[in-house]
Amino acid sequence: MTKPSKDSDHQARADEEIFDAIRAGDAEAWRELVGRYERLVMSVPLGLGLSPHDAEEVFQATWRTLYEHVRSIRQPGRIAFWIRTTARRESWRQGQKRSQENLGSAELDSLTALPSSVPDPADELGRREAHAEVVAGLDQLGPRCRLLLTRLFLESPAPSYDEVSEELDMPVGSIGPTRIRCLEKLAMILGAKGADL
Repeated sequence: MTKPSKDSDHQARADEEIFDAIRAGDAEAWRELVGRYERLVMSVPLGLGLSPHDAEEVFQATWRTLYEHVRSIRQPGRIAFWIRTTARRESWRQGQKRSQENLGSAELDSLTALPSSVPDPADELGRREAHAEVVAGLDQLGPRCRLLLTRLFLESPAPSYDEVSEELDMPVGSIGPTRIRCLEKLAMILGAKGADL
């Protein structure tokens, strides 16, 4: 049986291993990570209709943001999801920047006069996308987990544990542990979705 080469082992490293190497100062690991996900990063702005020049700006900004946060990322195994979300936000910012450059000064002044209470559209877009992905992930859970998480986290006002206990025929004391197991399953589903991108 042929033994795999050292190079093929290196290329097949998990994202967690690459992050460990990057955090240890391995420049080659950084190049490996960029090579692994550069097509994903470029596909986001181009898919949103930005020009190749603007897509390049998004590419640079996405990797710069990752570099700045490389030590604070807690789940390197979900980095594809993180990268895609960051590229979307950077794409939105680049699109806004390009639009503002094309505005007349009077129009730009009226935009900058917006009150500070107006939410950042990039953050709102990120929240909506994350919500949609969570809802899609819930659809892949079993009915008991789906109903429990929906009742606890997506309904307003949230029901009491007594109400959930009665509705699901579940002892109140088992709701917390069941909720944790269901959230872990959902995290695995969302992580797998991010890794497939």
